[in-house]
Amino acid sequence: MRLPVGQTLTSFTTYTVTSDWAKIKNPSVIAEAITSPPLKSAEAVDNKLFQITFDKDLGMELFPGRKVELKGDDGRNIEA
Repeated sequence: MRLPVGQTLTSFTTYTVTSDWAKIKNPSVIAEAITSPPLKSAEAVDNKLFQITFDKDLGMELFPGRKVELKGDDGRNIEA
């Protein structure tokens, strides 16, 4: 299950998943706080590209909605 970017669930709250096109065997879920995937390294490849390596294979992890905060030489932060 994936929420639209910017929407979040409240931890320890029970939600019921419904669908017009599918029967869901266990439709109730309890939201839990999750941590970011374990990061092994992050390095610049050039001035437009960076490479991130994780400690383990994330398998089917979905990355839409995730972001990386970068700090420029001038001290400003931007999101990628």
